[in-house]
Amino acid sequence: MKSLEQEQFRREGEVNEEKEKPINQLASLAHDDWRAPRKIEGTDEYEPRIKQVKDQEWIERHDGQTEVDIANTPYSELPSEWQAENRASAE
Repeated sequence: MKSLEQEQFRREGEVNEEKEKPINQLASLAHDDWRAPRKIEGTDEYEPRIKQVKDQEWIERHDGQTEVDIANTPYSELPSEWQAENRASAE
């Protein structure tokens, strides 16, 4: 049986997730708007924009890679520091 504290923590997480959803959607749209002019005609690719990555979890998930092409990476797959830029604009 779950404790009252565990249940409250779970509910707070769900509320925060709901609050974050529109911010993340707008941040994703902003990222897509930013990269749209970089689209290479006749392809699904964009002119690259390479950035350094500090997000250690992202680096570990990407086999130690410390750079990301933010133009060819969807918002949902960006390292946290590059998502944060878009989120700040969305907020």
